Amino acid sequence: MNANNFTNLRGYNHHPKQKMTTNLAPDDLEVLSQGIEGPLVYQVTGCAMRVLNELGHGLREKTYERALCVEFRHNSLSVDSQKIYPVYYREEKIDEYIPDLEVEGRLIVETKTVETITEEHMGQVINYLKITGLQVGLILNFKHPKLEWRKVVLQKGRRTK
Repeated sequence: MNANNFTNLRGYNHHPKQKMTTNLAPDDLEVLSQGIEGPLVYQVTGCAMRVLNELGHGLREKTYERALCVEFRHNSLSVDSQKIYPVYYREEKIDEYIPDLEVEGRLIVETKTVETITEEHMGQVINYLKITGLQVGLILNFKHPKLEWRKVVLQKGRRTK
């Protein structure tokens, strides 16, 4: 996988019963809100922080996925959950890919509760982006008190391994 296919961003620190705090520098916040789909990624990450702040960390992925759907609706964001995308080979359907969430028809969101986000997870989102025709994905990891996330951008015209 080519390192130019994704952007790594750091997360926030918080305790479920305390106000959210961030370890992001002002420049990091600018990076989060800029670039391809920057404002949407910023808004979705804020929704994820609210969910993590309310529910705490370490629950099942599906719990966070459902809570994000509620939070997105409260923030007037349209969301499709478990939308099915067929995979074709030689004009025959051979499989289906089902990303966790698609926000505003522009952003794939994958929820995780794993020790850390790996290149395998980023590769999975790159495949989702290729199949859906979208350009940006966001992986949200709710395993720890500090939200971990990675913004994944499919670079047009670049091939990945």
